[in-house]
Amino acid sequence: MKKILVASIAIGITIFVNACASNSGTQTASSSSADFAKNLQEDLIKAKPGSVIEIPEGKFTFDKTLSLNVAKVTIRGKGMGKTILSFAGQKAGSAGMMVKADDFVIEDLAIEDAAGDALKVENSNNVTMRRVRVEWT
Repeated sequence: MKKILVASIAIGITIFVNACASNSGTQTASSSSADFAKNLQEDLIKAKPGSVIEIPEGKFTFDKTLSLNVAKVTIRGKGMGKTILSFAGQKAGSAGMMVKADDFVIEDLAIEDAAGDALKVENSNNVTMRRVRVEWT
């Protein structure tokens, strides 16, 4: 009985937190979509200042550079060993991710096997990189 109650409370809290997050500008990239790379790039293009783009656990492959040109955006994964952006099959672009935005935060993810720079930041002020792993495997 206690286990059911705890599970119900946890589910209720999760639903509440997700509902609050959606009202605060948080976007979650869907991991179930076959078009994950396209959807993530669209989220980056449509982001508004103050947006938080959350990437779930998993290894996601990209064949071209991701770009962000909107200030005050946070990109957040679930951990350096849990959220992995892999550019091993990259066919277009010289960087894994290209950012030209002030007040940019990226945290809790890994960027692997980009053709050139894993994360390239140009003409930007107040950039924070927290718990970001970059590796060529």
